[in-house]
Amino acid sequence: MQPRCESNSKTKTKTEARFQRGALALIAATLVVRLVAAATVGPGNDEAYHVLYAWHLDWSYFDHPPMLGWLGRLGLELWGDPRSLLGLRLGFVLLFAATTWLMYRLTARRWGARAGFAAAVWLNAIGYYGGASGLFALPDGPFAFFWLAMLDRLAAVQEQPERHGVWLVAGLAWGGALLSKYIAAALPLGVVLWLMCDTRARALVARNLRGPLLFALGGLIAFSPTLGWNAVHGWVSFAFQGGRAVGWTSLRPDALGLALAGLAAYLFPWMLAVLLTAAAATLRELKANPRALTSPPLTSNNPEPSPGPPTTGRPPDSLDTLLLCLAAVVIGFFLMLACVKPILPHWTMIGWLSLVPLAGRWTDRRWATHPVRTRRLLTAALAAWAVVMGVAIVQARWTPLPLGRLDPLADHVGYPQVAAQLRARGLADPDRVFWFTRRWFSAGHLALASGGDLEVTCFHDHDARGFVFWNDPNATLGRDGVLVSESSRTDQERNAYAPYFEAFEPLGRVTATQRGRVVRTLELTLFRRQLKPFPIGPRPE
Repeated sequence: MQPRCESNSKTKTKTEARFQRGALALIAATLVVRLVAAATVGPGNDEAYHVLYAWHLDWSYFDHPPMLGWLGRLGLELWGDPRSLLGLRLGFVLLFAATTWLMYRLTARRWGARAGFAAAVWLNAIGYYGGASGLFALPDGPFAFFWLAMLDRLAAVQEQPERHGVWLVAGLAWGGALLSKYIAAALPLGVVLWLMCDTRARALVARNLRGPLLFALGGLIAFSPTLGWNAVHGWVSFAFQGGRAVGWTSLRPDALGLALAGLAAYLFPWMLAVLLTAAAATLRELKANPRALTSPPLTSNNPEPSPGPPTTGRPPDSLDTLLLCLAAVVIGFFLMLACVKPILPHWTMIGWLSLVPLAGRWTDRRWATHPVRTRRLLTAALAAWAVVMGVAIVQARWTPLPLGRLDPLADHVGYPQVAAQLRARGLADPDRVFWFTRRWFSAGHLALASGGDLEVTCFHDHDARGFVFWNDPNATLGRDGVLVSESSRTDQERNAYAPYFEAFEPLGRVTATQRGRVVRTLELTLFRRQLKPFPIGPRPE
């Protein structure tokens, strides 16, 4: 029997090595595609604004914690050009490659290399992660990385709860997630639900009470820069983000419908089906194996028995229930919120990310019984992602589809032309002129087009976002200002700003087109000599 056991062990090792190589090949191939896309696709509204985070390094910002700005600045420094959009994106693209590896490792350490490979594929096949946060300068990119790093260390804690260092590292990773998006604060609620549902979780905590304290301490230490910044600035960032979840009125079935449609679009419908199927399969196993919730926790002294072939119906372990609880808290909260007010689809994304390892586990089971169908399913999902990325790259580079105002990749179109025209007219002298808009994202596009050569600001009395801190209202006094506005709002905006200047004169308009289709029309207005500061808001009290 000994030679046969050794043969089976060698075969298993070879299989695991093959899937590990597959995960590395996946990371390399998708990294190349994202780098091409990063060098081709123009900035969206959020991303153009986010470049200002990298230009104004701080411990936190008006509407986001600081990781977004720190990672963007790191990419710019590595690239060597503070004006480079590719440099801004570089850190996010590279970090998503590491995120894919973390997804593989988290899943493989619990359920095998094949499950890890499948989870890595599913992560890249999700529309929002594979095509947006893995490419653009968005806070969800570092958020996903630190969230998975935290889950990976929590999985290690379940095996060796007596190791205090692992608890502390898990807490620091949670702090990194908090430095990326405040939604990471939902973790304690997910853990409470986990403790309520799973006896093994309670036993794990009871065995080492110092561990959870070290976890919380690590999170608070990492998050302390944002806490300090907000304390100095009137808790403005917390108030802004918290205010987006209040103001409930009456039931809004339309808002819930839009939220569900947005989820399907952000995830891709087929990925929504995969994640829901995996979650349902795990719940069925929990129902069929109620003792799984009361069995002793897995530790180095109580190792998990050999699972046998996948068809034996191995009961879920405590990591399964933790992932389900985290997903339920995040997704459930925001879908309930969507019943009374509109939400943005990406608010729930971290909940869906928590289900991806379970999707890897479900795929591993399916692979054992239906290998051909499962391989086709994975291939089709990855091919769909590749097609979407290819279409985006081709559309951004050559615009074969003249969609005009409906083109989702044309948010930036028109602003480089405006900057070039103003420079040609001699209206780009930083000592004499500044540029401004009424909308924060338009100011972001204009600032990016300016290359940071002169002051660009947002004149809005209650929604200037980060410009509240980036621009001193008194710094532009005595200078001329050039207003860049959408043509439909020009008259209204000219009348609103006229009291703050000596006079104004229209400079004409820039009509941006793609293959003969109008994308946007921007009106230019020169305001002579600013007389008094504009009340940019909201300012912290």
